[in-house]
Amino acid sequence: MLAAFVLGAVALIIFAMPSDAAAKTKRGINASTTNLTCVQEAVTDRETAIGTAYEKHFTAMKTALTDRKTALTAAWGKTDAKQRRTEVKTAWKEFRADKSAAHKTLNTERKAAWKEFRSTVKDDCKQSAVAEDSESSDTLN
Repeated sequence: MLAAFVLGAVALIIFAMPSDAAAKTKRGINASTTNLTCVQEAVTDRETAIGTAYEKHFTAMKTALTDRKTALTAAWGKTDAKQRRTEVKTAWKEFRADKSAAHKTLNTERKAAWKEFRSTVKDDCKQSAVAEDSESSDTLN
């Protein structure tokens, strides 16, 4: 008897749903009414901007590593121990600063790309959110 009641309740819930409910995501975006081309273009712009940010980051890091190598090589060529220690310390300090600046620039540009994407989706594509696409895994670890 209880099983029949539960099955009846489930059937009532399933058949009472609006016909477009299956097309909706958990945040309520209906794929049939979403301007998919607009969102595609926004995704393309976002991913291009993020790719460019990573290319800049790679270039900045490569430059920082090259500068570090040059400075450390020169420092280890010094015969005076005090001067050598000072130059080695300076080389590492400058490398950490360059690395930090590169990471900060990357994160700033990455966040700007996501902000622009959300703005475009909201203003141009007329969508409140795109639940399937989130920034959560787009981080530098």
